[in-house]
Amino acid sequence: MSKSVPDELEPDPYTLELYEKALKDGTEKDQSIRVNVVGNYRQGKTSLTKRLLGNKMRDIRSTNGIEIGRYTCHKTQNGKYSYRKIDDKSFDIVGRLVSVALSKETDGKQWDDDQELLQLSLSQSLKQATASNLDLRKQQVGYSKPERTACTYDRQTSVDGKSTTLRSTTNSSHEKIEKTRKATVRSDQEIYSFTKALHKKSAKSDTHSQTAFDVWDFGGQYIFYATHTIFHSRRAIYLLVFDLSLDLKHIVVDEEFPTESGNRSMEYFLQFWMQSIHSFVGTADGRQPKVILVGTHKDKVKGNLEQKQRYVKNYFDDIKKLFDGTVLLNHLHPEVFAIDNTDPKDMSMALLRETITKIAEDETCVLEVPAKWIHLEKNMKERMHMKILSMKFIMAIDSENEYPLGDLDQVKLFLRYHHVKGTFVYFDEEPISEYVVLDPQYLVDAFKSIITSERFCSLDKELRQVWKKLMTEARLEKCLIERQWGQPNNKAKLFLQYKDILLAFLTKHHVISEATTFDETSKTSSGLGWYIVPSLLRDQSNESELHEFLQGKQQALVTIVMSFENHQIVATIFHRYIAALMAKWSNVCTSGKPLLFSDLCVVRLDVMHAGIAKHRLNVIELSIVSLCPSLQVQSTQADLFRRFSEAVIFHEFGKLRDSIEGFRPYTLEFRCNHESHCGNGSNNTESISSLDDSKIIPCPDLMAHDLNAIDAKAEWFGGFRDADTIPNLRLNDKLISKISHCIGENWQILGHELDLTHVQIEHICEDHPNNTLMKIYHMLKKWCHKMSKKATLDVLVQAMRNCPTLSVQWDGIRNIIDGII
Repeated sequence: MSKSVPDELEPDPYTLELYEKALKDGTEKDQSIRVNVVGNYRQGKTSLTKRLLGNKMRDIRSTNGIEIGRYTCHKTQNGKYSYRKIDDKSFDIVGRLVSVALSKETDGKQWDDDQELLQLSLSQSLKQATASNLDLRKQQVGYSKPERTACTYDRQTSVDGKSTTLRSTTNSSHEKIEKTRKATVRSDQEIYSFTKALHKKSAKSDTHSQTAFDVWDFGGQYIFYATHTIFHSRRAIYLLVFDLSLDLKHIVVDEEFPTESGNRSMEYFLQFWMQSIHSFVGTADGRQPKVILVGTHKDKVKGNLEQKQRYVKNYFDDIKKLFDGTVLLNHLHPEVFAIDNTDPKDMSMALLRETITKIAEDETCVLEVPAKWIHLEKNMKERMHMKILSMKFIMAIDSENEYPLGDLDQVKLFLRYHHVKGTFVYFDEEPISEYVVLDPQYLVDAFKSIITSERFCSLDKELRQVWKKLMTEARLEKCLIERQWGQPNNKAKLFLQYKDILLAFLTKHHVISEATTFDETSKTSSGLGWYIVPSLLRDQSNESELHEFLQGKQQALVTIVMSFENHQIVATIFHRYIAALMAKWSNVCTSGKPLLFSDLCVVRLDVMHAGIAKHRLNVIELSIVSLCPSLQVQSTQADLFRRFSEAVIFHEFGKLRDSIEGFRPYTLEFRCNHESHCGNGSNNTESISSLDDSKIIPCPDLMAHDLNAIDAKAEWFGGFRDADTIPNLRLNDKLISKISHCIGENWQILGHELDLTHVQIEHICEDHPNNTLMKIYHMLKKWCHKMSKKATLDVLVQAMRNCPTLSVQWDGIRNIIDGII
């Protein structure tokens, strides 16, 4: 299966246009797939991974966080499969460039036409890859070892009204490129290495490249689940691992964090992982990604051979029954495996390797990747020890390549691709758009070094109290961060040097959130100097505390209810949602205590309003309360709170979902908030669409009051703001790309409203026959080019409002204006 653009980048027209432009300069094939080893604590995942990869079974410890390695699979002479680790430090630049050259030949193009490609392949990056030529290279480029003088730089920025400073203490070698001319002189050794590899590979009849397996061993502690959703991928094969010797009703206790896993059983965690995989990266029909059930501890199953076989068969059947009647069953591969990790000759392991390889051959999507990216990827991987690079430094690295990407947007596209792939971590959003994390595991390591720090705190009275607050109140103090990241064993990891940048990345991932308070004088939120780790929140809310806060105040007429089909993942989503809420608004306190629990978060939206978010089993509920008892809830705040909440939750699920028209991971319902419900809302819920049926509707509980449906819907789904409040903002390609997602059926009518001719619209349709999103994007681009400086957001919105039959997602337009997500 081959395609040019990764699924994750395809929904963005601007990105797609950049990608297709980059491919014109030459391509290479990316044939890789992840093997994600998942499951709960103490199920044998790490032992299984070691056996799978043929590693020695010594010093087996539970994985804290995620362990990552890259391998190729080889078929041995006896027909079995084995894995060989790819060392990123060696980075086979010659081999990859040879593959690029061969792909050109097999495309039927003449070698003489590929001189530019050959020039590219023998560039400075190839020179640097030839270790035997190091001395000669030093003479040619005037190589000298840079000074390692410490320096500090700050970056001041503002997000959601909050001032943020990212500080990084680095060496000057990190931010300075030696002023040398670009290497253009190539040695005989370089030409010989490339030519020899080229002839050797082209002499083989089969030029099919090998699939690279990125093996990710996920830590099973429930405490790390907050980080795992970051690394889900559809381009993966999942091994769902469990202990066959334990009953499915067995309560799993995490020995390191016994209070975190609660009374959750084996059955619960199996459902959690299946629901998580499907919800975050699964196709609608559940056909992708594939999940292989792997039972470990086969040696502990009791009975004779026949009894053991019957037990194992029934165990796997019972697991499959958990998903009967759902699309989750479609994810499961028909072959299941019972493994004895203690037996190096267990034939089931050999069959598992073979099955993984065959699935990879069937499922791996071979992507076309711009060949010019090879050099920058190599240069960045050579600096993995630096942990984090600034964008300024990356641009300087790129400029030193003989064939640089040059354009900032092209470099960002390269980084976005590798972010999706899991190579680097990059967000094109302030305040972290200026930095790239060179290894995603680095973020997990930074987080887990804090969470697993109890043994370092036991001898320090001050830290013991801080640790206790973290475990009981989810309160993360900076002194604990600094002490842990400054430990001798962490110094080489540079956690402390990159403290502010790492905290910004963890905040962006919704793993932690800075605690803030609402300043009544300035009417803004200000930081308190510590962080909340929502996944560590334990206590559930007490109804009396919320009732005390709500007493005498007016709520919105209805509570918005987001009802999820897969309830095991809702707690994880709610924790990440809380982190996003607290990154934008401050927490509300009553009697000196924050209204913040594992199932409740109340935030201060403005001077007059507070927003309430609650989690109940399979739902997340939103409500608004007026802080002035005599005043009703204002629609603008309710509408903003709803849109922000939906955008965050959709974003958590939306990794691959933008291509699905009208996708929503939940159904929208409501509860009646009449005072007769005593502040709890009605027991029953109704679909939000029932508010459209008539002006007055009955209470969902059929109590002796009615509900004004028009007013109830207007509170949460307020009309679009007046034209004079829409900014007179000149449109660029990125903004147009975002707006394109909000326009649907009858888009051609908008084109005519914008004075595009029928012929121009026909040409756009012919250029992009199978992609409506690209048609809309290029229609808007054509208008912008025609109107130049007069093509502004307010003018476009007015044109959209002039087209009553045009399908517009107005929530999306409002989110763009308000800068939400």
